[in-house]
Amino acid sequence: MMYRPLVFRCAVIVLLIFGIGADPAAGQIVSPGAGSRLLTDYPVFTGRVDTIYVFCSPDGAGNPVTGSLTALPEHGTPGWDFEWSRLDTVTFAWDPFLTETGQPSSTVTGLNTGGYRVRVTDGGGTHRYYYAWLYVRHLEVTAGIKNLTCLQFAIEGSIDSDVFRYFDPSDQSAIILPNDVDFVWSSDPPIGYLGSIPVLDPLIWPPPTVDTEFFLTATDETGCQQQAGFFFETIFPRAEFSVDYELDAQNRRSAPLDVYFTNHSENAVMYEWDFGDGSDTVSIDPLLPAMHTYRNDPEVDPGYPSEYTVTLVVASEESCQDSMKVTVVVDPSVLDVPNVFTPNDDTHNDYFKIDHVSLRVLQMQVFNRNGRKVYEFSGDSGALREWPGWDGKIRGSNQYASPGVYLYVIKAFGWDGQVYNQQGMVYLLR
Repeated sequence: MMYRPLVFRCAVIVLLIFGIGADPAAGQIVSPGAGSRLLTDYPVFTGRVDTIYVFCSPDGAGNPVTGSLTALPEHGTPGWDFEWSRLDTVTFAWDPFLTETGQPSSTVTGLNTGGYRVRVTDGGGTHRYYYAWLYVRHLEVTAGIKNLTCLQFAIEGSIDSDVFRYFDPSDQSAIILPNDVDFVWSSDPPIGYLGSIPVLDPLIWPPPTVDTEFFLTATDETGCQQQAGFFFETIFPRAEFSVDYELDAQNRRSAPLDVYFTNHSENAVMYEWDFGDGSDTVSIDPLLPAMHTYRNDPEVDPGYPSEYTVTLVVASEESCQDSMKVTVVVDPSVLDVPNVFTPNDDTHNDYFKIDHVSLRVLQMQVFNRNGRKVYEFSGDSGALREWPGWDGKIRGSNQYASPGVYLYVIKAFGWDGQVYNQQGMVYLLR
């Protein structure tokens, strides 16, 4: 028996397969339960053309199938007698196995593959013979995994089918019914190239990264179809995580930048984070966010801005691995000093506030024109984030400084190694 990838054989099927059922007045053997029917092609005998009724086994529930035949007489008066016989393909004698009398028709069930004859006798003693072949088509399909590693995956299938022979009434020569079996692979979710694989043992390819159902469907020229399948639970993990961090008011990523990595990986039992700044690779509970702080260290990354490649490597129970990378950018240090502010409690420009990004330490002193210190601040990056700026009041009192020009002196250090020494004038207006 030949097996080929599934191609539609519409022309062949139209020629060989006919609808089920017949006109009872014609007098014949019919089989309404058959899946299809074909006609004999005897090479020597020309006296008649018999019908081959095909039953596909097993059924959709996997149960074995047997055939049935019904004799419908065409002659005489009602009340016919029926004698059913089966052809012995060794002696080629007809062996009777069922007799019914006085019936309008006769049905036999539980039949296996073979040749069948019924002698129909009417009330006047006239008898006729009707002939039919019955083919219980056994088509079995199996499918499964042939090879599986982290790098290689192959599935395999098999098709086991029987061969049907019928015999020429003239010389008892056997005629083999041509009945090639075609097949097709499919899957859910679909794998695009799977249906084009032309062999039962497909070539090796990487395992699917998601759980997949595979199916092997076989169809023969009589229309019988069987399918086998299996469920593949992927051995591959899927690395995935999301990134979240807090931006400043101008949507800048200021050092020290606390970054939270939420793990969304699947089918993994091992998780390792490399935060890309030279810190040790760590394993973290996958159910908890991983937090890491980036400080824009020039010894790690002297770029401006600094970029850090974060890598999550995951592994499954079978030690298959997957990874995901994301780039975290930390902005370089910035120090920008305004030249005017208006502390008049109108909520607009009420503070002499230094615009800063990624500063590690800042110290500032403010003097009036007489050289008297009226304000000072010193703090690291944590205090800087909370520092609103100078509110225009003289230090140590609740007294507002007079409008006018003030001198500031600033010294600051950026996380990126930048040093700032800056002084200038600021105008206090009311």
